[in-house]
Amino acid sequence: MKNTKIYSVLKIFYQIIIGPISNNFSKNNPLLILPEWDETHSYWLFSMHVKAGLKDHFTAYLAEKGIASSPVHFRNDQYDTTMHFQEEVLPGVDSFTDTQICIPNGWWLSIDDVTYIIDTLNGYTAL
Repeated sequence: MKNTKIYSVLKIFYQIIIGPISNNFSKNNPLLILPEWDETHSYWLFSMHVKAGLKDHFTAYLAEKGIASSPVHFRNDQYDTTMHFQEEVLPGVDSFTDTQICIPNGWWLSIDDVTYIIDTLNGYTAL
């Protein structure tokens, strides 16, 4: 069973804040790449991708605006306990890691919080 408030917040992100999606790029901000909306997805995280090379800048921008963000997961072979399994090159994993970020979503966000996050996302210019 879906948590209705979380689901509603995410639906607002998609339909109002981020804007209509065309080819998985946000219409309101072409620097942000979003997955297609899926009515059957739980969206326990709100993951998105930032154009290549902008992740650190985007993360700093969000922090400056008081919005937490996180990649959530890292390459498993980068941890101390798994270093002996480290692979030299994993182009798909590296590309994902270099661009993926999660932004806040959940029951604790008020409509004002959501609006602020949306406005902040749409205002990102990478300058």
